[in-house]
Formats: sequence, C-alpha cells, structure tokens
Amino acid sequence: MHVVEMLEPQEERNVVREKLTELRTLLKDQDDDGVLAWFDREFPKCMALVPPRNRIQFLKGVYGIHEDRDITR
Repeated sequence: MHVVEMLEPQEERNVVREKLTELRTLLKDQDDDGVLAWFDREFPKCMALVPPRNRIQFLKGVYGIHEDRDITR
C-alpha cells in the first residue's frame, strides 16, 4: 500500500516511475516469482521478515491491494 512513499525518498522520480512500471507489469502478468524478486530487490530488509512459508500469503495481500487500489500509483 505504501510502495510509492517508500521508494520516493530513495530515488530520483524517473527511476521510481520505472520501478513502479516494472512492478505494475509483474502484477498484471501475475508473475509471482517476479513480484517476490522485485520486493526482495527493493525492500530486502522488509522481505527478510517474511518467512518463506508466508510468501504465498504475502503475495495474496499484494495482489489484493493492487486489485482494490493500484499500489503503484
């Protein structure tokens, strides 16, 4: 839900836009491995807190929020 806010302070705006476009495409394509890899790359410390057995649940949450409200806006 807060992906945009978490990326903005770290990067230039055009880089953030490219990253969000990449995530949007992965979500649209329902590329589970790609979505997880994106979050692993962009938020490694946060993802380290998600145990491997809970990654499917994490994905369900990401897809659910994306469907309800595009998290990449």
